[in-house]
Amino acid sequence: MMNKKILPKLLIASVLVGGVNFLPAVVNFDAENLQIVSVAHAEVKTVTANGSAGMSFGDDNQKLVKIVKEKAKSLAIQAAKEKAGIYIKSYVKNTNHTLTDDDVTAYTSKKINILSDSYKKDYYNESDLKGNLTGNVGFKYIATVTAEIDTSDLQNYARRDEKEKLALAEQEKYLQKNIDEVNKNIEDLSKNTKILEEQKLLEMYVDQIDSNIKANQKIADSNKFYYEKKYKDFVITRSEALNTYTCIGIGTAKHIMSDYESPNVAKEIAKHEAIRTITEKIATYIKDGVKVSDDVANVVALNNLQVIEVKYTMTENDYYGLMEIKAFVKAKIDDEDIVKWRQNALKLFSEE
Repeated sequence: MMNKKILPKLLIASVLVGGVNFLPAVVNFDAENLQIVSVAHAEVKTVTANGSAGMSFGDDNQKLVKIVKEKAKSLAIQAAKEKAGIYIKSYVKNTNHTLTDDDVTAYTSKKINILSDSYKKDYYNESDLKGNLTGNVGFKYIATVTAEIDTSDLQNYARRDEKEKLALAEQEKYLQKNIDEVNKNIEDLSKNTKILEEQKLLEMYVDQIDSNIKANQKIADSNKFYYEKKYKDFVITRSEALNTYTCIGIGTAKHIMSDYESPNVAKEIAKHEAIRTITEKIATYIKDGVKVSDDVANVVALNNLQVIEVKYTMTENDYYGLMEIKAFVKAKIDDEDIVKWRQNALKLFSEE
């Protein structure tokens, strides 16, 4: 069995020796390769873009309002990156240097600078899947961001080692995958806000989304440090992202209502099922974020899981004499292991 104490070092060694393989969905450009001109006349281009997000319920809940605004802003920033990427493509001409679509995305994401953001609140009439109005009025925010993209470093970027450019592109995909996951969680939350509030689970889900928005910002910051070759800052900030990321898992079990001991057993079964689901999610987060095998990622997630909160719901079924219990578990990677992760990484950097 693998020694738990060496796992953090294995992870970091793979970052430094195997190359960072940070993975997800990016802005799609044309498949052709691009070539870059001399940047003797480098320019700074300003772009403005919008993004919107809504929630079916809870405009008086400040935590809900915060994550809706964050989603709207992230979509606006993505739209700004698309516009900046189109500008970079038009700036690229035939010379000795080439940039792929992934290179353009990576460069744009690292060099774009958000100058300002603003929000406008609005309301909408909610409809069902068939397009019929439900009578519920939801709220939404429209975010507007103004950003600038600087082309002065394009030539230097094009001259970078191909493996390094690939690592930068993969990091950007990894960030975008996690942004997409958060936005999907917010969308799912909007559909179930009232139910979750009735089950007293709303705050758990909102806090999880808020934590992962912060984790994504840490990933974005660490990506920029890697681009700037500030590797110690990269390690510290990436470890902070790992320390912030949280998961919610759901487990289900049934028990006989006439059996006095049965509910406690069912709760434990449901809880362990939820923890298994979380372990798989966190292992995927580690595997996609750092180039390690499935086995290493699974062992790290399993051995270092920290359960933060557990809640249960119960549903009676009188016809069969059974009651269904669901366990909702929120968890993350243990803080102490993150410290070891960081210390080993910084040691390896200093040795180089």
